[in-house]
Amino acid sequence: MKNRYFVLILALLFGGLTLNSCEEIAQVQSPIDFAQIRIANFNNTCNFDIGQVYDVYIYPVGTPSAIPEVRGGLSYGVVTPWIDNLQTNREAGLTYKVQVRPAGDVENKNIIDKEITLKPGDRYTLWIYKSDDVASPRSEFISDRPSFTPESNKAYFRFMNTEDKPLTLKVGDPLIGNALDAKELLPFTQYTNYEGFNSASLDTTLTFFVVDADQNVVGRIAGVALESGTYKTITWGGNCPGRYIKQEEGVITRPDSHHVRILDDAGDGSDETKIVPQTLRYFFVNALIPAPTPELRASHGYDQLGVVINNDNVYNFAPMSPYSAAPFAGMTGDGVINVVPTATLLTDAVNVKGYVYNTTNPGTRGPLLFDYRAGPRANMKTDELVAFVVSDTLRTKFVAGTKHPLDSAGGQFVFPVPDQPKAGQATIVIGNMLAPRNPPAQNKMSFFVNDDSVEFTGAWSRKFAKTVDVPAGQINLRAHANADPAEAVSAAFDAKPGGIYLVLFVGRRLDTRDDAKPRLMIIRTNP
Repeated sequence: MKNRYFVLILALLFGGLTLNSCEEIAQVQSPIDFAQIRIANFNNTCNFDIGQVYDVYIYPVGTPSAIPEVRGGLSYGVVTPWIDNLQTNREAGLTYKVQVRPAGDVENKNIIDKEITLKPGDRYTLWIYKSDDVASPRSEFISDRPSFTPESNKAYFRFMNTEDKPLTLKVGDPLIGNALDAKELLPFTQYTNYEGFNSASLDTTLTFFVVDADQNVVGRIAGVALESGTYKTITWGGNCPGRYIKQEEGVITRPDSHHVRILDDAGDGSDETKIVPQTLRYFFVNALIPAPTPELRASHGYDQLGVVINNDNVYNFAPMSPYSAAPFAGMTGDGVINVVPTATLLTDAVNVKGYVYNTTNPGTRGPLLFDYRAGPRANMKTDELVAFVVSDTLRTKFVAGTKHPLDSAGGQFVFPVPDQPKAGQATIVIGNMLAPRNPPAQNKMSFFVNDDSVEFTGAWSRKFAKTVDVPAGQINLRAHANADPAEAVSAAFDAKPGGIYLVLFVGRRLDTRDDAKPRLMIIRTNP
């Protein structure tokens, strides 16, 4: 009996010890948070004799590494994704060496040698800037962790100036747009705080302009989506002569760019614009002359036009009446149509379709009115504003069995429109889209702004445009189809300082119908 009690006591003792040991094992310490670093090379020397491709070594102080974390490829304008899994020794932190050497260096020749103590959750970018000594660039660690808790319904942006002159990042308009974080003319190597933009609407995008002290637009990017809960850094790194490849030339990778860059601070840290996004900024002008016969009006009338760009599955604008523009933003008392340009992906060919808008069932498209490729394609350049204009009338010859019996390609044109306003001035783009009489007769066009003839070389042919800058204020316009004063058309409006306007001569020459006679459309692109 005693032996049995003794065994039982030993079992309880060892069982208790076993339970205590399990409890101790279960009390696992919290995992060690890691830190992250990325490298951004904006050492823009414009000197081709200096090697600007780097290797980067990152290691804890006292434990040198022979293997670079970034091996080559770090040329000008390149930003690495986050280099993660950097241990931090918990809240005590861990100090790292970050060394930058010319790519392939075998002599341990550091052009940058810095130390940084990393703690759990830290995110830092090592920015490399140019300096007076082209072989010894400036550098600085900057934190990429917001000092606030980002709201889930906002997208945040900040601006970093990596060019050695003061720059401002304007939102929406390069002259009257708000400076990001209200920081005007940000000095070299300085950066703004993050500014949040509501991202409730999936259709909302932003256009950013980088503007210098003389209000010149040196870089722009359009169609920037507002992604909820994200925070990003925007920068512009300058331009080296001979290295910039125009974005419209269809090259996928570019050795240099003066395009605006957007870095994903909240995600993988990468440069979202490493491959330059091709963005079409545009607005649409419906200057079609209504169908001439009752039969056509009944079957293919377009008092309300539905427009589809690049085969979208919805109409791109609200129904458009004749002689209107979209996206519509109101009309002034003197007849100026205000538009707010929109943006979409710029493709190799831009397809435009027009339908009779079905007012009773907008989800179902009415008869197809036109289907064409917008052009000239050379006039469409990424991020630069254009106007899509359809004018004249639709073809009236129906061919049995054809898919698109009506085609207005002969009466369409893409007009480039400046987007850089000028203080105290109004910029006016004058375009001729007047339809010829039937049968055609040569038009001898002339245009006047405040009684001053708009001079040009050659003839004012159809689809021709001329840009003029005039002092803001009352503007009197006059257009002549030929020398006969009876054919003159005039209009007047109050041009606002910094305003940009497209003036179109539309309708049909010598047509006396109210809905077809010649007229001037005045459209402001930056209300």
